[in-house]
Amino acid sequence: MAAAERSFVALLGFALGVILATVVDAVSQGRLGPCHNPTGLLLFELVFLVGCTALWSENPKPMQGLLYVIVALSAVSMGIQAVAARTINTSGISTIVFTTAMVRIVTAVTGAVAGSATRESPPPTIVSEAAAFLAYACGALVMGMLALQEVRLAVWVPTVAVILALTIWAAAAALTALQSAQRRNNHKIDSGQNP
Repeated sequence: MAAAERSFVALLGFALGVILATVVDAVSQGRLGPCHNPTGLLLFELVFLVGCTALWSENPKPMQGLLYVIVALSAVSMGIQAVAARTINTSGISTIVFTTAMVRIVTAVTGAVAGSATRESPPPTIVSEAAAFLAYACGALVMGMLALQEVRLAVWVPTVAVILALTIWAAAAALTALQSAQRRNNHKIDSGQNP
């Protein structure tokens, strides 16, 4: 019964995370609809993820009530992360890779059986799917090895991963801005204007 209760708490927490991220994203963008910058959502996710990780690292074998709080905080952060991954709209980047694949398969089979006229967007390339799977597999392998060694810092790996993602996103944004400025400057030079 306790496992079912934890699963239910995780489901509610994930849904709450999606709701919170959708509202925060809409408010921060001043409009409805997805944006293409996950920075705010990833920072928002960190709040819940750090809370979860701090509680878990201080209480490696938490009592039942605290365990539900840890599960809920983790699930809320996963829901926020799912919305953040969706905002950049790149194939292969998903926190729910296996669920997404299952939805594609079931949708395709159902559409074929029902003779549905609706067409789903084309699936991502096998390379991006394989790369995403490899990244998840490597992450699972590292976490499994850390857990086997009972490394207490292992619970902080997801937090570090989100911080790393934020750093990479910021570096990519800075590089893109620099390249854009260089193109504008080159255009001015080519058209005879002073840069």
